[in-house]
This record gives sequence, structure tokens and C-alpha cells, in this order.
Amino acid sequence: MNEAHAEHLPDLMTVLANATSLGGVESLIDWRYKHDRTVSKALLRISVGLEAFEDLAADFEQAFRRLDSLLSAKL
Repeated sequence: MNEAHAEHLPDLMTVLANATSLGGVESLIDWRYKHDRTVSKALLRISVGLEAFEDLAADFEQAFRRLDSLLSAKL
């Protein structure tokens, strides 16, 4: 995963919310550089909640497919 992947992946998720953890039970994903410029631009923070593993795995699969298409179209 590179910086472009890390920046765009959270916006493509449908089960995981693109948000900083607020201590809830839902799964979240956050591009940390957006909030903390001292960390790597390729860093994602993932907080796994109570959703079924199969739903989370499917969400990552669809997001990575969409990300590949999105970034390929920009090349």
C-alpha cells in the first residue's frame, strides 16, 4: 500500500466508517495523516468493531477493487 492507497481507501469503504475512533462498537478506518502530519502518509488506522468478519472482509475486497480501478484511470 502506498500513500495514494491510504488516502483514498477510507472513502471507498461501505461497512467501515471513515472516522476517528470515538469509543463505539462500529468498525472504523482513518487516514492518520489527515489529522497528524507527523505520521507516514501511508498509515491507516483501523478499529474493528462488532460486525461479522465476512462483512468486513467483503468491504475490504470491494474497496481494493474500486481503488485499483480509480488509480488505474488516473494513470
